[in-house]
Amino acid sequence: MAFRAGPGSEVANVSPRENARTSVEGMRDTGEEEVVLLCRSAWAGSQRYGAAVWSGDVDVTWRSLAQQVRAGLNMAMSADSVVDDRHRWLPRR
Repeated sequence: MAFRAGPGSEVANVSPRENARTSVEGMRDTGEEEVVLLCRSAWAGSQRYGAAVWSGDVDVTWRSLAQQVRAGLNMAMSADSVVDDRHRWLPRR
């Protein structure tokens, strides 16, 4: 895989980081001091840009709940934050 910026092995994962960096810099340039981004991907150092991982829209099934717990534990072990749709598991009134 090759991109304009270079070989895929070197630059394929640069896009999420640069997207987060430019978003944060743009918000700070407009006067925002505290910025939190919801991202669908994470990388080492993503906390630097206030990136919180969002697991996306998940199905309301027991299998999906098990997958979300597994993913959340893995993210917690990496010392990164995670945001998911757990609120959808609360009993409906």
